[in-house]
Amino acid sequence: MVKRARKPKTKEQEDLKNYRKACPRHVVTFEADMDEDAKRHAFSIASDLRMCGNEVAAKMNRRIDQLHRTRRYRKLLKNYGWYREQLKTLAKNEDTYKEYSLKLKAISKELEEMQKTYGVTFESVRTFAAAAGSAYGLNRKKEDEMNILHLKYVVSIAENGSINKAAEEMHVAQPNLSRVVKEMEADLGIQFFRRSSKGMRLTPDGELFVNQAKKILEQVDDMERLYKEKKAKKLRFSISVPRASYISDAFAAFSKTLGREDMEIFYHETNSLQAVKNILEVGYNLGIIRYAADYDKYFRQMLLEKGLKGELVAEFKYVLIMREDSPLAAKDIIHFSDLNPYIQIAHADPYVPSLPLSAVRNEELPQVPRRIFVFERGSQLDLLSENPETFMWVSSLPERLLQTLHLVQRECVDNQRVYRDVLIHRQDVPLSEWDKRFITELTLAKRACLSKKK
Repeated sequence: MVKRARKPKTKEQEDLKNYRKACPRHVVTFEADMDEDAKRHAFSIASDLRMCGNEVAAKMNRRIDQLHRTRRYRKLLKNYGWYREQLKTLAKNEDTYKEYSLKLKAISKELEEMQKTYGVTFESVRTFAAAAGSAYGLNRKKEDEMNILHLKYVVSIAENGSINKAAEEMHVAQPNLSRVVKEMEADLGIQFFRRSSKGMRLTPDGELFVNQAKKILEQVDDMERLYKEKKAKKLRFSISVPRASYISDAFAAFSKTLGREDMEIFYHETNSLQAVKNILEVGYNLGIIRYAADYDKYFRQMLLEKGLKGELVAEFKYVLIMREDSPLAAKDIIHFSDLNPYIQIAHADPYVPSLPLSAVRNEELPQVPRRIFVFERGSQLDLLSENPETFMWVSSLPERLLQTLHLVQRECVDNQRVYRDVLIHRQDVPLSEWDKRFITELTLAKRACLSKKK
């Protein structure tokens, strides 16, 4: 058996081999003959393209992970690698080479079958991309969105008297520009230009069209200028948060620091799932997600897949709150079993990525026979302050709020579960001055409320 010397791998090859994680950044590439208006259109939807790509990558990563967890697939990969390495050391005219080649083909075929079964194929990527493209509105026809640009094309030809000069001015290929003009003439049933020795001359219909087009373009420019100026001057701050009093205290303190500028501020109390969606789909700046420390790996993986950065804000154990005259408040020590006769107020929308809602609810703090589910803090505080038979698991409340609502908060000796509040935002978007100002107030509020001894 003749052995052939193996060439050492270059650093680039090693880096490529070790590259396994989905990149949070994406590069938009263009065909060499793609015209400039099509490129501008692609750039205009770049944000949606990136989110769509992240979604497709996340789905494929989950399927690939499921596939690699199967013992059979891992064994096939190991055998495939072994036979491939052996073939490198054999001469092609040897019988062993032919035998190993057949076995390698059989293994390769079985690997492909398993990839099809688990949906890890280019066809699956195309299917996911088509579905995600529809959801983000990326499958619309380009012609439906280019009417304003068409007007600019015709006006440019009229002003330059030449389709070649207009093509240079508009940064578009001359054949593409000619095609657009012909399609517009066919749609409207008129002719814009008449060729002559002096260049492109407007017809009477063309003059009327160009005059109207100029008026429309002027109005579009005025509208863009108006709203761009407003947007430049207007402050915008947005955040999604769990239903927590120390965070609302931070927001109230933050609101006192605002000046007299025009502003739009959005403060949304919701669960972790919606907080993530608000950043990815609605355009929120910040979010705070709350989850049990046991679920940290699920949330960290989700943030990585979606291109989000997570920073720990607080780590704490839930306390019990109830009315100050509740029989529960009179107990020196409270155990889980002491809660059974009372009504628990609970939030109805817990969330953990990759786990069903029923499983998350079952693993939450011990359930009692009677429960009232609410979706916002106002109702939960009204119920607690009015009904002495109710209680709720919460992060610590400010003393001011407890006194105002005649509530008390107590520890449960059986409760050892730790929760985390994590600030999230896009990795590729820097924090604004207003974001940093809110984070400062959040840190102060946390110290004042969660760091004090119960």
